[in-house]
Amino acid sequence: NTIYDIPVGKEKDRNQVIDFDYSPTYLDKIFSFNFDSDVNYVETHKKISQGTTGEEDIFKYEGRFSRNIGGCFTLKNYDLLMSLTSKFQKPVSKTLPVKTEEKTEGTGFKDEGRTEIGKTEGLGRELEQKADEELGEEEKEEEVKEEEKKEETTLREEPGEELEEEETIIDSTEVAPAEKEEESISIFLRAFAYISNLQNIKLTYNNTYKTDYEQRDERPGFAYQLGLPHILKEEEIKLKNNNDKITASTGFPILRNLQTSWRFSKDIRKTFGNVSKKTVGTVFPDVGITLTEFERIIKAENILTSSRIASSYVLTKSQTFSGNINSDKPQSEQKVVSFRPLVSWNGNWVHNITSSISLNYNETKNTTFYETDDVIHKETRKSINSNFGWTFSAAKGIKIPLLGKIQFENEVSADIGFNLEQVYKTIKGREDLIVDRDMISFTITPGASYKFSKDIRGGLTSNYDWSHDKKKDLKIKTFRLSIWVEIIF
Repeated sequence: NTIYDIPVGKEKDRNQVIDFDYSPTYLDKIFSFNFDSDVNYVETHKKISQGTTGEEDIFKYEGRFSRNIGGCFTLKNYDLLMSLTSKFQKPVSKTLPVKTEEKTEGTGFKDEGRTEIGKTEGLGRELEQKADEELGEEEKEEEVKEEEKKEETTLREEPGEELEEEETIIDSTEVAPAEKEEESISIFLRAFAYISNLQNIKLTYNNTYKTDYEQRDERPGFAYQLGLPHILKEEEIKLKNNNDKITASTGFPILRNLQTSWRFSKDIRKTFGNVSKKTVGTVFPDVGITLTEFERIIKAENILTSSRIASSYVLTKSQTFSGNINSDKPQSEQKVVSFRPLVSWNGNWVHNITSSISLNYNETKNTTFYETDDVIHKETRKSINSNFGWTFSAAKGIKIPLLGKIQFENEVSADIGFNLEQVYKTIKGREDLIVDRDMISFTITPGASYKFSKDIRGGLTSNYDWSHDKKKDLKIKTFRLSIWVEIIF
């Protein structure tokens, strides 16, 4: 190419990237939202033939376009429900002190021992004079009351005693509704507070769209480079990929120290080219549970500083469609049932001792569908992993018998790991069940390190492997030992 008869050559490569991110903050107390997108355009101006004398070389454009759109939405239901729970609990907690204040409000004293004094002093001189004037009338009223009491005693001596029973029944019916109402409110608040522990719900979405083109005389339009790949005709596109993925996650504490996590994921991958292909992957359920403060349950706080037990269950299903991607029948299917871990325990002991052990189980089933008989590959893996470590440090020095205290930096760490695994694989097709693999193996890895000074460390690691292939009746034993030194300059 020439500009003003000046040879400037040709643009050979182009790499163009555009990013966009949007994170609003309004209504952040209710939800949070994030949107991001990026566009990547890569181009090569490729020479395909040499021009003859007097003719220019022939160049063609080829390149690819990639667009990624993603977003994350988090509903802050935990924060909202907990704030509502606190608002509901405040009025209930204030009812009791308000009632006690109403009883002593007329006296001006909160102490029960001073109630009678408050009453006599609160009447005042005018009330005392009025009481003296009405003294004669009170004596008459007392005489009337004594006569009424005599009549009541005569009625009580008669059979039935209906009056007393009616009075007691009336008293009990007046108290019961209040108690039931308070009890129902407390039960409702407890249930609402328990449901409020549901963790914030998080949703994510991601879409990736890619196209490849080649053998073009001209560069695609600028709109294509900005993120509109659909302007190209289908016959000009060599390969096209469209991937969609959505995930949802949350958590719920069953107890204060018993936490659970829940997750759902779905991934759809489509490829359009000479042979179209679609893969649909679903992960559900994906459940995890963790029990903390296990040392308190077994009453071992004196020797265990912290410990926890965990377990998880994941079911993954993947289907592959080839040719007609809109068909309901997949060409192959894979199911994976995973307990990783089935049960695991981690504990931190006194004197800088750590330990862990986990039991794992994994089962994979691959099925290829045919018109007559399906072929099923099934693999089962069982394993036990454990590790034990210890760290000792004495920066102020150590005491050696007959030599006293020697002051030098001293830090020693040692650990040993153990792994046991069993693999069993079978194939089922037109013929009978065939055992493809049956193997058991274990590994022991002890190691230690020592810190000689601030900048010098050293140690040794070893490894012992033992495996037995039962199908081939083959045993292999391997031992490795290595010494290492690290010097920081």
